[in-house]
Amino acid sequence: MRAILFAVAVSVIACGEAPTSPSPLAPPRPAAAPPGPGPILITVTDGWTGTPVAGAALAAQGSGFLTDQAGQVTLTMAPWECATVEVRAPGYLPRRTCASTTVTLWPVADDVEAEATRSAAFLDDRLLLPDTPARVELAETLRQRPDVVAVWNSAAERIRAQTSGRLVVQFDHVFDEGNIVTLAASPPACTARWFTWSFAVAGFCLDRTDAYFVTNLTVDPHRVTEDGVAQRALLHTLGMQPHRLPGAMNATHPQADLSPFERKTLHMMSLRAAQRARVFWPDFDVVR
Repeated sequence: MRAILFAVAVSVIACGEAPTSPSPLAPPRPAAAPPGPGPILITVTDGWTGTPVAGAALAAQGSGFLTDQAGQVTLTMAPWECATVEVRAPGYLPRRTCASTTVTLWPVADDVEAEATRSAAFLDDRLLLPDTPARVELAETLRQRPDVVAVWNSAAERIRAQTSGRLVVQFDHVFDEGNIVTLAASPPACTARWFTWSFAVAGFCLDRTDAYFVTNLTVDPHRVTEDGVAQRALLHTLGMQPHRLPGAMNATHPQADLSPFERKTLHMMSLRAAQRARVFWPDFDVVR
């Protein structure tokens, strides 16, 4: 009897169908249709204070809207597409972006501050958004000096704290991309043409290297332990440029501490960096 059952099993397998073969596959189900257009509640806020912006003029889909006292407006759109919205409000840079539940505006006090913002954060009208952490290497002779290491680490920590941890400097070995802090020769070479700050004022300048994405950040040997020089140099690696308002990055008379304007500018730069989108002057990450 066992021999008969064994022969039957072999016969079934030989025919290509095991006793436990699954049933034929069911026909595939049609893909679910994407959800149709629906309402989206947009809240427009001040990117620096987080407060709602009432009465902001919002243009989208060929129509105009005003935010209410809560800074809100409701639009109807498909959730998977970028519905371009443009927002304008007194005291803020014009904003153009994809509609989302929250749209932050970049506050500026007046036209003078707007122009300073353009100088400080935008190079050739493009927001300088570095990869974070920004990689910086102290040259070997500087790594062996505890006074230099302490000053530059302290400057990096202040910047991190001012941007809620969004803009970070990481001291590491640089071999393919980043900045190497070296001591400048006398006179300094300053071969990077895009660096327009005075070496005497800034205390540092930039030199090109054989590696395309590696730059020598050359520092005045007499000022390498100067806290302000370290702070300015690291802010520059993170994208902040000299400007004409008072503050640590003033083009001609830099101060020791970051000004309220600079703290606000750094905060807004960090917000835009977190979005990982290209941002163009005045504050557009959608280009028509």
